[in-house]
Amino acid sequence: MKKKELKLEKKEMLIISMIQNDDNVAIEAFKMMVYRYYVDDLENMKNYYSLIKAVYIDKDKSAKWSVSGKCYIGDRTAFRYRNKFIKTFHKCYESVIFINEVVATVYDI
Repeated sequence: MKKKELKLEKKEMLIISMIQNDDNVAIEAFKMMVYRYYVDDLENMKNYYSLIKAVYIDKDKSAKWSVSGKCYIGDRTAFRYRNKFIKTFHKCYESVIFINEVVATVYDI
């Protein structure tokens, strides 16, 4: 396995463990990310959702070339999409924290 692939997989496992540990912010961020790519899939037919499902929901441990094959996308494309998902998740995570702070301030929670 390549070094970049290992780093990517560690980042994905970190996200999965945050969700499994009931980190409410991570759960909301993941929902935002999935919704964003699901809608994008409906409009652009990029097959994002099937890759998200394979990596994060089904937690497919088979070789990543196999996962990309199941999703009908190339290895390089899958690698690029997986990196994009991680970046989007972190942006969504920051957004959820910001939204929670705004709501707490406005409603004096």
